[in-house]
Amino acid sequence: MMVTFEDQQAALAAILGTISGLTIEVDYPDAIQRRDLPCVVIALGEATYDRVQRGANSLRITRSGKLLLFGQEAALGREYQSEKVVKPFLTSIPVALAAYPTATLADGTGFEIVLLNGRDSGPIPITYNQKLYVGAVLYFSTVVEAYIAAADSRVL
Repeated sequence: MMVTFEDQQAALAAILGTISGLTIEVDYPDAIQRRDLPCVVIALGEATYDRVQRGANSLRITRSGKLLLFGQEAALGREYQSEKVVKPFLTSIPVALAAYPTATLADGTGFEIVLLNGRDSGPIPITYNQKLYVGAVLYFSTVVEAYIAAADSRVL
């Protein structure tokens, strides 16, 4: 059974939910409410596909991901108080992800969370729906691999 895009979002939300004081969004919200800050939006992006053969036919999907961290509203761009809200999460988020090199789901399937070449932007101004925040962008990848039954090539 293949781990789906939605499975990955839910598992990442559960992992990030272990961080105290952080609101998690798995889809882009229409607006970010002040009461929900600090907030992180899980944004899974483009993927590469590889056929892997180790005695069986498998499909490996490597998907890029980013976490959009919104720390605090900012009237003037980067502000000292706003940066103070963001900085602790630049450690706690990678630590939380690193604690789960493989995210195992309830059905026994799972996927890898890859921090190799992961990085973050540091505190930066981010505009979202015409509102300015101080936040950060953190980058990572996920890898899913599952057996794929070969189709009967005569039935085309």
